[in-house]
Amino acid sequence: MRKEMLLWQAMRVTYPQVKWLFGDYGVRGPNTAEDVISPNTNGKIRHTIGQSYYIVRGHSVQQPGKGAQMYKLAKTVVDSIHYMGKDFSWGDARILACSKEEFKGNSTDWIAIDTSHHMAWVVAEVEEFELKTTASVVSV
Repeated sequence: MRKEMLLWQAMRVTYPQVKWLFGDYGVRGPNTAEDVISPNTNGKIRHTIGQSYYIVRGHSVQQPGKGAQMYKLAKTVVDSIHYMGKDFSWGDARILACSKEEFKGNSTDWIAIDTSHHMAWVVAEVEEFELKTTASVVSV
């Protein structure tokens, strides 16, 4: 559940005279903390959808198949009703390339890919919400 977006939308409707800004956060990489190694990082793709996330999760990259599991995970996203197409964002184009086994990536790449899709989604979502909210205030 994307609680921050739901809260922002509720505040925007409840107090339309206030210009509430929406801010979001991203995922922190498994190797970003000093001297902390995360050998059991698992393959996963986080895909922002509507009011929640579609998360396709694999297994530890230390197990057989290691990073190659990303091909199947990407194909799962591409074959789902949630995939927006390669032109939606750079991240969506990378997911498609991975599903075709043209690119595998590592955990840092996948955070960038997830974030690319998420940012494109949020910008479109906020824009659409603002247009609807403005239209309903004007028509009252």
